[in-house]
Amino acid sequence: MQLQDDDRTMPLDLIEPLHARLIHQHLRRRPQAVLTEDVNDKDLGWLGHAHELTVPLATTRSPAPHPDLTHAPVVTNRDLAQPADPAQRWTQAKVFTHPTAMDQIITARLPRLLDDLGTERAWFARYRSPRETDHLRIRVPSDTPAGQAAALRALSAWTRRLTADGLASQLILDGYRPETGRYGTGAAMAAAENVFVANSLVTRHALTDLPALERETLCALNMIDIAEGFLGTHDGRTWMAHTPVHGTGRLTITRQTIDQIVTAQPLGNATSGLDEVTAQRRAALEAYRAHTDDSRRPQVLVSLLHMHHNRMASPDRDSEAAARHAARQACRSLLLRRTS
Repeated sequence: MQLQDDDRTMPLDLIEPLHARLIHQHLRRRPQAVLTEDVNDKDLGWLGHAHELTVPLATTRSPAPHPDLTHAPVVTNRDLAQPADPAQRWTQAKVFTHPTAMDQIITARLPRLLDDLGTERAWFARYRSPRETDHLRIRVPSDTPAGQAAALRALSAWTRRLTADGLASQLILDGYRPETGRYGTGAAMAAAENVFVANSLVTRHALTDLPALERETLCALNMIDIAEGFLGTHDGRTWMAHTPVHGTGRLTITRQTIDQIVTAQPLGNATSGLDEVTAQRRAALEAYRAHTDDSRRPQVLVSLLHMHHNRMASPDRDSEAAARHAARQACRSLLLRRTS
């Protein structure tokens, strides 16, 4: 027999249990299975040679509806900006290092760079891709020629000290290209950048002040706080509780997160410094929310949670899934306790 699927065929022997399973799997994806009698080798030949007959066909179905582009982003950043471009508001530095050194750089060394620059307005993310090894992406303000020159000097001297201490191997200065497709353009992008700055500040304090918590637990608690800050306390918890999470949770992380969330504030046992920067992040999230449409807020929130995990932990999907799962279960527990 042959299993037909559009223009594809698969020879099957119905006596074989594995082949029967293939039919069952096909029926789980399709409403029906079309089986035809198999042909032998002689039927496939023509004067001793295999041939293929091509017949153009046209569908009788109605055309698919045009996608809704109402909320599609307008691409305004087609050209990748270059370092020291006068139009650049931020200078992006890629500091290549081992993942185990990143916490030390973020908590102990990054504040020194910001002191040299005379600002707290900077943000970072841990990054890794098939084309680039592990590195920190750091963005510092440089909206004037003098600011760009100062940023380049400070970054160069700072990375030189990291390299001398064995904490970094390479510095690459790159153009900053805002992710307008995720976060919006104009005032919306500026408000989103304020969130990135505030979130980076919270990450630095949390890593320093709450070292006893598992990293995924720390991420989960912050994810809850971000959702509450962006959507409001009740709506944020409800969204986290009802939004499915792809991937697998970890029982120890989920239990620790629930224990923290039901006995204290979302960032329980926080220091006064962490409380202060967390409040700043909530204010930045509330301001950013005013620049987003209701229909896009869930997508934006997913991006904010994803990038928070990258800042706090690593670009690891399994770790992120464990944190999201723990945050979801903790919010479900909060909602159930409120209604009981």
